[in-house]
Amino acid sequence: MNYEAVKLENCTGNLTIENCVIRNNDGAAIYLYNSNPDITNCDIYGNDCSVTGSALFCYNSSPHLRDNDIHDNLYAGMKAKGGGSPKLTTWNLSDPHRNRFSGNNTVTHTPRADSTWAEVIQMSPTYLLIDYGHNDVINDPGDYLISNFNYGATYTLYASYNYWQTPGTLGSDDFYPDGSVYYDPPDQSPNYIDSYEDEAEAYRMFVSACQEADSERVEEAYRDFMRIVDDYPDTQAALASLRQVLDRGREAGISLTNLQDYFADISLANNGIPAGVYSDRLANLCLVELERFDDAIRNYDAVLEDIDNRLDSLYYAIDRAYAVLQRIQHVEGDQGDAVGGSNEIEITEARRNITRLIAALNGMPDPYCEADTPAEYHLISAFPNPFNSSATIQYSLNSDSRVLLQVYDLTGRLVKTLVQGDVSAGVHSVVWNASDVAGGIYVCRMQAGAYFETVKLSLVK
Repeated sequence: MNYEAVKLENCTGNLTIENCVIRNNDGAAIYLYNSNPDITNCDIYGNDCSVTGSALFCYNSSPHLRDNDIHDNLYAGMKAKGGGSPKLTTWNLSDPHRNRFSGNNTVTHTPRADSTWAEVIQMSPTYLLIDYGHNDVINDPGDYLISNFNYGATYTLYASYNYWQTPGTLGSDDFYPDGSVYYDPPDQSPNYIDSYEDEAEAYRMFVSACQEADSERVEEAYRDFMRIVDDYPDTQAALASLRQVLDRGREAGISLTNLQDYFADISLANNGIPAGVYSDRLANLCLVELERFDDAIRNYDAVLEDIDNRLDSLYYAIDRAYAVLQRIQHVEGDQGDAVGGSNEIEITEARRNITRLIAALNGMPDPYCEADTPAEYHLISAFPNPFNSSATIQYSLNSDSRVLLQVYDLTGRLVKTLVQGDVSAGVHSVVWNASDVAGGIYVCRMQAGAYFETVKLSLVK
């Protein structure tokens, strides 16, 4: 169930996926966790990808895509989450090895119900490098070209020199949220917006450091990525630079112990902002790679006890699940056949838990739930969250019930009644159209009999 055609986990070094046709697969075509391959000249189409929500799924990974055709998959063509900086660009405008995204999201859905219906999806703290990419990104009516959002605030994504639909004809509502992508047709030069002066300067430095890394000037790139983090910690480029510090640092021969100390210091210095959160996750990743599994798992548990951001909690839970899996596999490698079949059961269960968490992260149902009727009442999810104009709220009932589902603002004022009446057992969803409501934090409350549950919604305008 939901097998990936290509799956890379914690793979370092020079990796290449090239000249492949990946089609009609039950799961994602390519699934990356903490891995940075070159993906070249691949034809990827007709894949189900119902857990990851995309044919190419990148979690804390920085692949480089060139000359790929990603089309007619059930969900998005590509989704990047959890960190890293996937590169869909050549830097060299005379060598446009562009990628093509078209006709994805063939699943039947309500157009624009949420940000999932896009050709390419980016979520924090991932930095999508598509500027100067010369990529073809072509959507279907009612779908988005690119979705991108971050910790309750909109990402600014620089995306000039790509081909959008027919160049020059698209409108801002082809991106989610509106105005979140700064783009030009390929025959125009970028004109960065004054209000993003720091972001634009950090982006310029980031591109320069990436070019240094591509030219094998690794130590220079390593220092320049650290400089971006020091000078512009509140920018998206700083988040992407943190991952690059890890990858380029290892190439430059910096020890994992020194890198772990660096990320721990950055986390303390930037407590409360995204750079601090991501630094903490990278510090724990270094502990895992140092085989200090118990230390990393204790740190994950301490954070998960306090964290109240649903997106961050899922990232930490996924990272913790991978740490557990690495620990099991490490023990199995040390003890050989002595552990017997019990470890195989643990590994299978660990992988299932990771798959469930990935599904939850992408707003997908549990792929291992075989029962038509849920075991309990549950307000499953609200997605996207944050959202721009509408959000889908999904809930489950283990028996026929009278349901009251309402949205309140933080003063306790009732904003909208979404469901009021008898509802049959099973999984249900309802769309809240908030186009006429001011941006801010709202609370969705579900009551079914004596049971009730709430979830916070962040409306970004």
